[in-house]
Amino acid sequence: MEWAQIDYRKRIGRTIALSRCSGQMVHDGEFFDVCEELPGRFTPERATRKLRRELNDESITINHVEIESHYYSMTLEEFMTHADITA
Repeated sequence: MEWAQIDYRKRIGRTIALSRCSGQMVHDGEFFDVCEELPGRFTPERATRKLRRELNDESITINHVEIESHYYSMTLEEFMTHADITA
């Protein structure tokens, strides 16, 4: 019996998610809208903690997160041509 010469490993792919976060912050007693994009999947609670830490502002509160996710792939040859080589 002869097997077909199909190599399923000739493509590299990843699902990439982007979280679009919106909420508010307080500065000098006034409310301001906050709109930030974070790589990955975030809940409003996790996004609030991350942005408070990154922006050093405890008044930030995220109340809505919209997640966009897409699958990206390329051939192994393309990946090896464009990827950074680390050792």
